Amino acid sequence: MNRVLFDPSPLGKTVLAAAVSVLCLIPPAGAQEAALTPVKSDIIDVGASARVDYSGRLRMLSQKVAANACQFAFRPGDPSHKDLLIDAIAQYEKFVLALRDGNDEIGIFGPEPSAITIRKIDALLTIWQPYRLAAEAVAQGTEIEQNLSYIAANNQGLLQAAIEFASHINATYSNPAELTQANAMVLDIAGRQRTLTQKMSKEACGIESGNPAFGTAEDLLKTAALFDVSINALSTGMPDAGVMPPPTPEIGAALQVVIADWATIKVDIETFAATGPADPGGAETDLYDRFEVLLDSMIRIVEQYRDFAILKI
Repeated sequence: MNRVLFDPSPLGKTVLAAAVSVLCLIPPAGAQEAALTPVKSDIIDVGASARVDYSGRLRMLSQKVAANACQFAFRPGDPSHKDLLIDAIAQYEKFVLALRDGNDEIGIFGPEPSAITIRKIDALLTIWQPYRLAAEAVAQGTEIEQNLSYIAANNQGLLQAAIEFASHINATYSNPAELTQANAMVLDIAGRQRTLTQKMSKEACGIESGNPAFGTAEDLLKTAALFDVSINALSTGMPDAGVMPPPTPEIGAALQVVIADWATIKVDIETFAATGPADPGGAETDLYDRFEVLLDSMIRIVEQYRDFAILKI
């Protein structure tokens, strides 16, 4: 199978520009002319870049919970997915409450001052709480089929709510006094890559377990294509879509490591999508592990972007 996941043509660039507009909900036009530069300000640091980062992590965690719930239910003898599931639940709870109440430890200084944003967080919590209960039940081995069905039916809704919330945070905290629009955009795109690693993991489990509610081969290939276009755009820049090249040599080098890892992973994804699971507990398990490595790499890259864009008081 010779499927090309990265399309550098004008059509491929259009796909990325559309994805940026839809998933990030930040108009590219204003960012195209904005240089990706550190910001200096005399205002109080409220953790703008951290708020963009952790609101983006909620997207990723909605998918990480679903992926590991699926994998643990399908392979209950493997404790690693149970541990990852429990950890993802705890992280989601910690980060969403930090965005509301503040958490100096992770760089979110003080409670959220906007009543509008607080209402949006409360709305997100309303969706999250039953999802959390279902995920905890799966981890505990309680009514797994019923609770897994709930997660399968609702993970996309939670993801969409998190996408919309992250877009609101981007719009709220991207201004020249705190975080430029260009910085917010690249943080959001890099952060979205974290989400895509876990969405691919969930979709691979849907294929392996025969549960299309978690994902199909078509879903997996589409998600892989978006990851591929976006990681190449981050690495080389795509000004037409408002994406600037890496602002530091360290970020550029880290992206090249991800691209090298991704080059082998995407070939395995294509094979897996074409042939389905061939070796239960073998190649598929390795693929899940590699998605976790990819996630860890993208988390570190987003932190590097945050360090670059952080407020200079």
